[in-house]
Amino acid sequence: MTAKPLVAFTTCAYLKEPYGHPSIDSFDELTELVYAEAEGSPGFIARADYVDDNVEASDFDRDWGVWGPLATPRFYAGGTTATTYSAAQTLSLWRDLESVRRFVYSGLHLHALKNRHTWFRKSNVPTYAIWWVSAGTIPTWTEAGQRIELLADLGPTPTAFDLRAAFDAEGAPVEPRSERLSRNGEDRS
Repeated sequence: MTAKPLVAFTTCAYLKEPYGHPSIDSFDELTELVYAEAEGSPGFIARADYVDDNVEASDFDRDWGVWGPLATPRFYAGGTTATTYSAAQTLSLWRDLESVRRFVYSGLHLHALKNRHTWFRKSNVPTYAIWWVSAGTIPTWTEAGQRIELLADLGPTPTAFDLRAAFDAEGAPVEPRSERLSRNGEDRS
């Protein structure tokens, strides 16, 4: 019996100012709370996180373990030092696409999403991408950046897609279901 494929989900949004700037503080304060909410969400498996204790280092110099070194899509034009880094990036694994959708459109993440214009630059390129991976596979930061680039270059395909134009693990299009979720993320059907 083959294990079911998993969903890889990455985000990379571009902050108006680097971390540490006062205008980003309210976003930064939400980050750990959103991570904790994600980790407690049904269907969540794992997320990229540091495996070292070097809080003075840039995210680019931190040890991310099996997730590989931090990498950004080619669209990122900010710095790579602790005082110039200005991208909000995540990389996580989920059991299914609906689990990702429920997390994205509920709770603290939805609150942050609604307030994104306060902290983030308007982007003409995708700020997240989703793709399927084999069970036991850990996506890397390099792959995450490449998937966002593929989505920008080709539009949604089974190789890299978004929640508006998603695909199942076999590559068939799936219908968006976000309209079935109430404001608190509960299924209304």
